[in-house]
Amino acid sequence: MTKPSDLEPEQEFFQPSLTRLSYHLRKGSDSNRIYILCHGYLYTGKKMMSWFGSLFPEECTVLAPNGPFPIPVKKSWGHYVGYSWYFFDMDKKTYFIDYEVCKDYLRNLVVHLGYEKTPCTLIGYSQGGYAAGHMAESLDCVDHLIGVGSQFKINNPKWNSKLIVDGLHGDLDETVDPQVARECFEKLPKSHQGTFSSFPEAAHEPTDEILAKTVQLALERARTRALS
Repeated sequence: MTKPSDLEPEQEFFQPSLTRLSYHLRKGSDSNRIYILCHGYLYTGKKMMSWFGSLFPEECTVLAPNGPFPIPVKKSWGHYVGYSWYFFDMDKKTYFIDYEVCKDYLRNLVVHLGYEKTPCTLIGYSQGGYAAGHMAESLDCVDHLIGVGSQFKINNPKWNSKLIVDGLHGDLDETVDPQVARECFEKLPKSHQGTFSSFPEAAHEPTDEILAKTVQLALERARTRALS
């Protein structure tokens, strides 16, 4: 009988991706900026559109992609498909699949849609915020990054030199530690730091106040950029 130790080591080969990648896009009359919404783990672009996208003025162009990895989720009433941007082993603190895949994915999607030279605001919730910090490295058009209920654990980020980061976090968040999130924000290069706002009565899921503040912040920084 062959022992596990006697088996040939696992090998890999790469083939062109046949994955069906999906997104929600609302084209507005204002073509001077695009707002990209990145959902949390097991969430969807549709959910981000209903949360954040619905608050943007009609003239704004808003893109909400689904993450590259679909995951069937079982509920009492049946199944739905959620998505992930990457897979991380919390026990071993290592990646099963790291963020390089989603970096390529978002860049290719933006190029496919013709927005690679359009100033971009990237808004990420939870896992989507962490991923957005890395995905911004592959898109020089991103000049504003907003994290909601997320952490930016990234050393020496290769961002657009003009990129500004803002964070919004609920003090009652038990999924992503708000204190750690603030510490991560404060470790970012000073030239990229915007504001970090705390919400005493909010937990992990964004409240109406956080949703409104996020969109307000995105629009205000966009207006400032347009005037500079």
